[in-house]
Amino acid sequence: MKKYIYAIACMAFMGLTSCSNKPVETHVAEADSTYMVGAYADFRALSDEDKQLFETVYAHQGKLTPQSVATQVVAGTNYKFICTDEGGEVVKVVVFKPLPNQGEPKVSSIEPVAEYESIIAAIRNEDYTGVSPIYQYKSPTMGFAKADINDDGILELLLGDSQDAYYDIFTYDAAEGKVKHVFCGGERDRVQFTGSWAIVREGSNSASDSFTKFYRLQNSELVEVPTEEQTDSPDILFEVF
Repeated sequence: MKKYIYAIACMAFMGLTSCSNKPVETHVAEADSTYMVGAYADFRALSDEDKQLFETVYAHQGKLTPQSVATQVVAGTNYKFICTDEGGEVVKVVVFKPLPNQGEPKVSSIEPVAEYESIIAAIRNEDYTGVSPIYQYKSPTMGFAKADINDDGILELLLGDSQDAYYDIFTYDAAEGKVKHVFCGGERDRVQFTGSWAIVREGSNSASDSFTKFYRLQNSELVEVPTEEQTDSPDILFEVF
């Protein structure tokens, strides 16, 4: 009986290693969203005071636009800002604000977010965990692109085959401070983009059972929309793996 239970447990574990379960969300959630000393609270929208603090302190070369912030109580307060640069790349900026009469606020770190690069590097190293299994075929035209497909100032990561078909879409959710895997397809389930960045999803279960659906990326989720005009694909800078 014990051997039987152990076998079932092993099968259940193996079933969890599918496309949608890759731990790409490298952000570690706090055990409690309550304001605790030494722990960052959840990311939130910027208040006017947050914006003023960032504008006062950040004077480095290159324009950054803060999108959200999380705070941490220490001997003062750390403000971790999720920002975007002019190219749509995500950057984390930490500002330390000391206790009253203990000095002026200052930038303590500026760090580019590298989650997209980690995903690309994993595929190049033949680690296909959590992404579409299509990349195991090692086609020389397989690769990636970065583009802002929902016009929010943040680049998405698109993985696919020579711009004709994309099998994975990742986005960075500034409101939560983490990467999200919003689409994972396969050999018979892929997406393309219209010139207005509508997402055209084509798939099939068999030769006689196929579909075409249309989506938009809204608030880090794919939302199905009515049929859209299929204009020419946008110009995307695509790089092979």
